[in-house]
Amino acid sequence: MKNAIFFKVFLTSVIFTVFVGYSVTLAANKVVVIPFVSENVTTPTTGYVSIPPSALLPKDDSVSYSTNGAYMGTGAASKAVFYAPVLLPHNATITSATLVANDNSGGEFGGYVEAALVRLGNNSVTVISTMSTGGPGEDTEGDVQLSETVNYNVDNSTHSYGISVGLHNGAGGAWSVLYYRFLIEYEK
Repeated sequence: MKNAIFFKVFLTSVIFTVFVGYSVTLAANKVVVIPFVSENVTTPTTGYVSIPPSALLPKDDSVSYSTNGAYMGTGAASKAVFYAPVLLPHNATITSATLVANDNSGGEFGGYVEAALVRLGNNSVTVISTMSTGGPGEDTEGDVQLSETVNYNVDNSTHSYGISVGLHNGAGGAWSVLYYRFLIEYEK
């Protein structure tokens, strides 16, 4: 009698199957394998969607703005608002949102960059995540990375998704705040 344990592993994407068997050799060289573990394990995959400055469209076509691909800024004296669609996999779970920006307006001048991840429905907008580099009296200076933990399940059958970005130079003057990107992390 010959004993052996066999491990058979199939790695396909993130799904793998493990079979463990006990081999028994019988007369006439016949082999019988008796599986005692058979399991499918699905490991969630982490994915990312990054919204660059070039994806944003202005709410008001008359606003003065510029993007070089790496950042977006505005010469507007008041807040300039921009929108971009976000394409996420159906049934994914959004786990975090991150705003990467630059705020050189100085807290006393009241400039800021704000961003919101939103769900769009029939005549409705639901905020999933929102963050801002500051506002009047807050002393944010230089490059800023703000992250927020989120637990939201994507349903593309009834909703679409997007981001809204607001750039407000405040009294700091034109181009004192810059948008770099908005990053969404999800598991599928």
